[in-house]
Amino acid sequence: MPGQKIAESERKEQILTATMRVATKMGLEKVTGRRVAAEAGISSGSVFSITNQNDLYWHCWIIIVWWLTTREIQASDPRSQFLELVSSEAQVDEREEIDLLLEFWILGRKHPEMRSRFQEAMVKYRDKFCLIARQMIQDDNDKLSQTTPESIAIFASSLIIGNALGMMFAPEPSNSDALVEVAKILFLDSNNKE
Repeated sequence: MPGQKIAESERKEQILTATMRVATKMGLEKVTGRRVAAEAGISSGSVFSITNQNDLYWHCWIIIVWWLTTREIQASDPRSQFLELVSSEAQVDEREEIDLLLEFWILGRKHPEMRSRFQEAMVKYRDKFCLIARQMIQDDNDKLSQTTPESIAIFASSLIIGNALGMMFAPEPSNSDALVEVAKILFLDSNNKE
């Protein structure tokens, strides 16, 4: 209904959603208050009464980091949890979000504040793997005990980021299933085949 006021929190959510849609459709550089307003079906003034241009970028960034760090794990034992996490992270269907993540990564090389936030996000991302890897090593009596949880976390996150980069440049869908199969060979012991 025209002229009807909505709560500021609702308006922020509307702007956040529209910002993400513009960024994934057009790229980060094309995110402007006017485009966000058009996407949300509101006036530019409404956008800028809530946020400024830099905040629009940070809103996208927050969504991407949330998307990266909030997958739920259902498995019970540490090795299966680790493989489920690798599998869920490698099975990327949201190519637009991957493209946007890589745009932030490239921008982070030029902007110290963005680089700092990206580094923080990557630490948080690796921490998900590290937590499970620590438990895997504690429960393990074979080759995994020869390494550190941090090394396993770096290995896993590098695999997944490499897969995402491959997806960005490959015309065909990535073969994430092959990556998951190799992870199973490396991390499942012979007594615990899925």
